Amino acid sequence: MCVEKRLFLPFWLVYAAMDIDSEAMLYNLPLEQRSIGPFLRLRAAQDGQRPYLACGGTTYTFAGTQRRCRDLARGLKRRGIGEGSRVLMLLPNCAEFVFTWYACSLLGAAIVPLNTNLKGVLLEAQVVDAQADAMIVGGELLPALDTLREEVRRELPWIAVVGGTTPPLSFDALYAAEIGRAPSEL
Repeated sequence: MCVEKRLFLPFWLVYAAMDIDSEAMLYNLPLEQRSIGPFLRLRAAQDGQRPYLACGGTTYTFAGTQRRCRDLARGLKRRGIGEGSRVLMLLPNCAEFVFTWYACSLLGAAIVPLNTNLKGVLLEAQVVDAQADAMIVGGELLPALDTLREEVRRELPWIAVVGGTTPPLSFDALYAAEIGRAPSEL
């Protein structure tokens, strides 16, 4: 895979999950592996049961986060997301934001985070410009999609809703069938 197509680690994410040993580990990796997917895989192998992410009263370990991200990546791949794909994210700060980011990185897909305050013409402009292959939206932000013209919504191949159980598609359905399967190349 081309180095230019990889999503490289932002400093805030690296240092939030790092200690002295992992910093040395990161810089010893070949450049093409210094993206968030391989980094999480290494941390899960090294410190699997250490807490990594706390959100909404739930704490996720490195191993648990890595497993969820890998399962989500398989589910996204099953729905057509792969290298070069773009996934719109209209999400608040939540664990699903992190899971989606890592999962897309594992697939070589790009995330397109959207400002959660956007509505109407401003949101529509971002959606059209992104030419996305999918959208993941927080359930509480679903009303913002009602401000889009129908022809713009039809341009999105599919929309998954975090916390949703009704159409368009539940976020949990993206990886529910994948949980517990044996690891593959992801």
